[in-house]
Amino acid sequence: MQAGMIITRVRATLLDPSGVYWPDPELYDYLSAAQTAVVNLKPDAYALTSFVTLAAGVMQSLPAEGSQLLDVTRNAGGTAIREISRAELNHSNPAWPAATPAPTILHYMPDLRNPLVFHVFPPSDGTSSVEVVYAAAPPRVAQATDNLSLPDVFETALHAYVCALALAKNTDRGDLAKYQAFMNQFVQLVQGKSQGQFPEAPKMETP
Repeated sequence: MQAGMIITRVRATLLDPSGVYWPDPELYDYLSAAQTAVVNLKPDAYALTSFVTLAAGVMQSLPAEGSQLLDVTRNAGGTAIREISRAELNHSNPAWPAATPAPTILHYMPDLRNPLVFHVFPPSDGTSSVEVVYAAAPPRVAQATDNLSLPDVFETALHAYVCALALAKNTDRGDLAKYQAFMNQFVQLVQGKSQGQFPEAPKMETP
C-alpha cells in the first residue's frame, strides 16, 4: 500500500482535498508517526528476520534498527534454539554465565529491562550466528509513492491516527473531542489485531 492512498482518504475525512489547512509534508509526517505508534502498541506489526553474528559471551544485541526482540529461532547451522527464563536457568545451573563458550546456542533469554539485548546459553564463542526476529522502527514516508511498511490490514488504524493528529491542531475550534474519538479508534483497531499474536512473543520473565 502506498502512502498517498492513506493521505487521500485522510483529506476526504478532513474536508481539505487541496491541502489548504494541512500541507502534504505535515500529513506525511503524521503518517510516519502513525506507523511508529502501531509498532509501539504491536511490535510484531513490523518484524524483521535476519541472521545476527554473535559476540563472544552471553549478552547479545539486536541490529541497530531493532526496537524489541521477538524471537531467536535457530543457529545458522539449522539447530533450533529454545527460549528459557533466566530464573529457571539460574536455579538449575547457577554458573551458566561461566560455562565453556560454544559455537552452537541451545537457549536464549529475553531481558525484561532492556528489549534491545538478549542472553544466550551456552556463552557464544564469537564464531557463529543465529536467526533473530525483532521489531523495528518503520522507515519514514515523505511522498505519495512511498510504500508503507505495515500490512494493508492497518489502513484504517493509520487513517485514524493521522486524522487524530491533524485534528489536534484545531483544538481552538473545538476539535479535541474528534481527536480523542479517532485516537480511541486507533488504539482499539491495533490492540484488537494483537490478541492472537502477542502470546507468541517472548514472555520476558523477571530474572
